[in-house]
Amino acid sequence: MSNVHTLSDIGGGGDDAGRSGVPFPDAWGGSGHSVSGSRTGAGADLEFGGGDGGSVSPQQLQLSFAAVDGSMSTTTIDISNKKSLLSDIALVTCCPCCIGGPCSQPRRAEWINYLKRVTAWLIFIQLVLFIVSLSLDGFASVKNNPQLGPPAESLVKLGAKYAWAMRYEYQVFRFITPVFLHAGIFHLLGNLYSEFKLCVLLEKRWGVFHFSFIYIVSGLGATVFSCMLNPNSVSVGASGALMGIMGAYLVEILFVGSPRDATRKLELIQIGFFIVFTLLISFAPYIDFSAHLGGLLTGFFVGCFIFLRPNQTKLENFPKLRLGLQVGGLIGAVLVFLINMPLFYTVIEPVDLNL
Repeated sequence: MSNVHTLSDIGGGGDDAGRSGVPFPDAWGGSGHSVSGSRTGAGADLEFGGGDGGSVSPQQLQLSFAAVDGSMSTTTIDISNKKSLLSDIALVTCCPCCIGGPCSQPRRAEWINYLKRVTAWLIFIQLVLFIVSLSLDGFASVKNNPQLGPPAESLVKLGAKYAWAMRYEYQVFRFITPVFLHAGIFHLLGNLYSEFKLCVLLEKRWGVFHFSFIYIVSGLGATVFSCMLNPNSVSVGASGALMGIMGAYLVEILFVGSPRDATRKLELIQIGFFIVFTLLISFAPYIDFSAHLGGLLTGFFVGCFIFLRPNQTKLENFPKLRLGLQVGGLIGAVLVFLINMPLFYTVIEPVDLNL
């Protein structure tokens, strides 16, 4: 979440919890080595050419791509052209349009499915509101907003977190509206990329209701923490809600599925890295650490309550522990609001920023 009273935030912290196959150095030697992996939202299998009569020549890399909707496409990269090799691999790894052709039937079906999801509507709303925020007063100076976005006054008009107005004028809508606003172009693109890479997959896996519930409640928790710990700033951004999604995702990785699932171990390493990285950069100027922390804790608590159901976790041999974590998650999520909201309206005294 961004502080935008002459402050802003890179928001989201690069919250890309993707997975990708990484070629080992000796896989380029032409001895038939192969490596496989997958990224968030899709799967990707990479096969390097070998000299053993395989279907892929020694100078080619074949990549099979499993889209979110289950469709499969393949593409071949010429690895003899060293100048374009890295850019080709980056494209097919990151961009779902680059495999199977952007106008192929599987690709059209995949994009149609994207447009039906809550994540697509979140992205659309955030884009529209950013354009609206710029239409009010244009861009702020780079000195006041390094993210290349509108001034704080514009964001306040649209519902940014402004603790003084929330405390003394009871503008409670500001607890949720900051999730849909962004401080600038860099802030917006960082969060939209994270939503596209992470949220599309998790929405399909968790279902619309559970995903939406975790996203919204985490966004609320992020704003509540920001009001308590950082009351004298104007903040916006979806990064608090995204941290909540990551917190719930961490619960799923830790406690749901097979304990020997190698893919889950890779996911745990990556999601753990991005959570730690985001929290560390949250101490930098212009970034609202309290919102990131609040979103993460709220999402973790809600994830414990939702995902630790009987017969669906690794803890079935420890029923008391599973139940304790599930009930603890519910209590923790409730206390985030039950403790902080009364304190905010009775103890915290935000400063009027005259916006």
